Amino acid sequence: MAVNHLKWEDFEKELLQKPGFKEAVKEIELEYQVARALIKARIEKGLTQTQ
Repeated sequence: MAVNHLKWEDFEKELLQKPGFKEAVKEIELEYQVARALIKARIEKGLTQTQ
């Protein structure tokens, strides 16, 4: 059985062609940015997810 590998950039292009995908991404952008900031701060402080 052959496995079809796809680069992220190609997969993202495919996703962006789907109806409603861009709008869905825009709707959760703020939540995504907040989560990224929290993860970054936790890593910089050397904290685990449990802490």
